[in-house]
Amino acid sequence: MQLLKVISASLIDVLHQLPDEYYTRKIAILEQQTIGQQVRHIIEHWQILIENYNADCINYANRKRDISIEQNKQVALDLLQTLQLQSNKDNRTLVVVSLDESTKFTSTYLRELDNVKEHIIHHAAIIKMAIYFIDSNYKMPENFGYAPATISHKQQQCAQ
Repeated sequence: MQLLKVISASLIDVLHQLPDEYYTRKIAILEQQTIGQQVRHIIEHWQILIENYNADCINYANRKRDISIEQNKQVALDLLQTLQLQSNKDNRTLVVVSLDESTKFTSTYLRELDNVKEHIIHHAAIIKMAIYFIDSNYKMPENFGYAPATISHKQQQCAQ
């Protein structure tokens, strides 16, 4: 849980500093998608877990696809901060439905929260690449978009 807060806080910090025009610019290397669309995907994936905590099952494909999140950075920032606050829940058994709805499997809330964390890291790496595509001189936090294990490995390499 603590690591999720650190990683999502890093995303929030990057978004606070990001010019609005970068957030909504269509980017060639993302097949004309925007950073805002990447952020919307992160948020909606996380929302599915939080909103379905007490449901019979979770299906991550059933996202809202709320365009306001991808078009308005402040909406995204507010939702990320809300999700951080809402994520502190007790562990419990969950049933997750595969994306094609052909399979159901048992998981736990903490395992799925870890999945959200990994999902944020994955999309943060894409966001980082997109920002550098727009502005190769943009100042980015050093470890943004890296998994904790990669950061640890990099630090060990530097220490040697």
